Amino acid sequence: MAEKRKLLISSVGFKIEEFYYPPFELYEKEFLCVGIGWTHRELIFKILSGETKIEGITIYEGFARVYDIKPKNLLQKIFRKDTIGNILKNYSLAQKEKIYHILEENPLVKIENLSLYKIRLLSLLLGIENNLYCSYYGGGIGAYLGEIYPIIQNSIAVQGSMIEVLNADITDIPTWAKKCYTQLKK
Repeated sequence: MAEKRKLLISSVGFKIEEFYYPPFELYEKEFLCVGIGWTHRELIFKILSGETKIEGITIYEGFARVYDIKPKNLLQKIFRKDTIGNILKNYSLAQKEKIYHILEENPLVKIENLSLYKIRLLSLLLGIENNLYCSYYGGGIGAYLGEIYPIIQNSIAVQGSMIEVLNADITDIPTWAKKCYTQLKK
């Protein structure tokens, strides 16, 4: 007998400006890739979190947005030299070791010295550790998405669900992912 999973999002299709997002459903332990129009990114994240409601999509469980780890202002960038170890100080030893292993970095490496891919990966790993349901922006790291997808797949197989928001033209999505890409409506 198939496992009963919780419905998290249900869409009969919705429109933002001239773009139409086709119908989809997202259940626990599923991964959804949403292809967006450039100007929709912030609005899509607000919709997925449940903060903004629009006709055609129902959010049963809001998705927390995963932001890239970065200094909040110039003074923090100059004076606060966060290391991976400092960022992970409140995590269990098992969580820390898992993250160090995936990142292939040691605790003393400064965040500012990491590549965009590793910053995004660290941010995503922390998002997965802290949220049952989370969404993130996958743009800017296209070459590395193939390395990130197995991490996501392993994480959501245990619990939770995840949404990746991408530019509509990205096509290297895993076959096990659900897809919802915008369609230009005239």
